[in-house]
Amino acid sequence: MRHRRDAIPLTRILSPLGSYVCIDIIEPSIHWCTKSISARHPNFRFLYFDAADQLHNPGGKMRTRDIRLPLADGSFDRIIVQFVFTHMLRDEIVHYLAECRRLLEPFGLVYATVFIYHDAILGKARATNLTPFNLRFAHEVGPGCRINDSSHPLGAVAYSNDALHEMIGWAGLRLARPLLKGALSGYYEKPDDGRDVAVLEKEDCFPVKVAMSRAGRSTCHGEPSPTGLRGNPIGAGRLSKDCTSLILEITVV
Repeated sequence: MRHRRDAIPLTRILSPLGSYVCIDIIEPSIHWCTKSISARHPNFRFLYFDAADQLHNPGGKMRTRDIRLPLADGSFDRIIVQFVFTHMLRDEIVHYLAECRRLLEPFGLVYATVFIYHDAILGKARATNLTPFNLRFAHEVGPGCRINDSSHPLGAVAYSNDALHEMIGWAGLRLARPLLKGALSGYYEKPDDGRDVAVLEKEDCFPVKVAMSRAGRSTCHGEPSPTGLRGNPIGAGRLSKDCTSLILEITVV
């Protein structure tokens, strides 16, 4: 459970003024975290959505595109989206990216894991086969979109750079830094993280960020980094002790 892995270290970092909200579609996981973490740390909340998912919640009664997260606009400065967009097609990704933009503070950042491909990456991934999932992405299902297994289309979904940038732009976001390079394909000699990562900000955030910087407003310290907590990719900034960040995590494992 990725959110347990992130939430427990964060209980030692976030001050009572900070908060962490996790959203997942696996109900037993949410129940465990609520009982074991929220009971001791009331600023940590875990929310369950009964959204249909081919792998993790096939009996879910909600469609992803119909979900509006029950959280206030502009209420988070860090949003983590892990192992979500690697299992979604374009319309669902755009929907979630738009929700991220709505929830993001003007100076906030989104850390989203993705699978990016081009011919050389596909060739290397097929030659090295570094994972037990046989990630070959042999099936093209639309412009700039490939799936790994035609019998389980959402098991793993990859996008071209152009397709990813198009979806990010539709949602009113942009890359805050170049894409972080993932290790799973074996293509990069010095990968930044396990999967490819897009660190995103609002398209119109630059003047606000400058004003915030001049005013001394900051809840996290340091430049964006691939792993704010090593092995727990808070990723959009290094978190210091007694940090007052407002963190939202969306995950499916």
